Amino acid sequence: MKNSYDRIAGKWDAYMKTKKVPQIIRRFAGSLPKGANILDIGCGSGMPIATFLADAGFFVCGIDSSEEMLRLAQINCPEHAEFHKSDLLAFSCDQKFDAAVAFDSLFHIENEAQEAAFQKVASLLKKGGLFLFTHGKNEGSVTGEMFGENFCYFTPGSEKILKMLKSHGFSVLETLLDYSEAEMGSRELIVIARKE
Repeated sequence: MKNSYDRIAGKWDAYMKTKKVPQIIRRFAGSLPKGANILDIGCGSGMPIATFLADAGFFVCGIDSSEEMLRLAQINCPEHAEFHKSDLLAFSCDQKFDAAVAFDSLFHIENEAQEAAFQKVASLLKKGGLFLFTHGKNEGSVTGEMFGENFCYFTPGSEKILKMLKSHGFSVLETLLDYSEAEMGSRELIVIARKE
């Protein structure tokens, strides 16, 4: 998958530069303390989420498995941000984060590793830390094409996702099914959770 994202990075970045920051991200950012440290999981080229968060005065730590996406992220978001080549499960860091965002990234993790992914996010957040993510709502996997490259998408289903969150110390603050807004189109599932 990382090589596929390397191959589409330029097209992806150009497309994402035409997109506005989703209102759900703006609202989420408004609930965070000033100067919060935010982990952006699957940050891509940093457009538009990491750049928005950094410009709003937050410190962003972006992780992605695509070198080319990260190269573009460093250009797009040169201040108040750092970027690391890593997938979520392999990422390690000395600091704990005030918040984490995983917008259109967790569904690239195979279903067998989803629980480990939620456990990993919990280990990276401070107590009280917030986590916003998008996901699929129906259990299964599909293959889709984007900019001429094939990608696999996995979801354990919304019910299992919510159970996994709770089992790793999260309380679910908000669950949005079939959420849609002009800035981002529609997403099957958006969850905002807090680490207790």
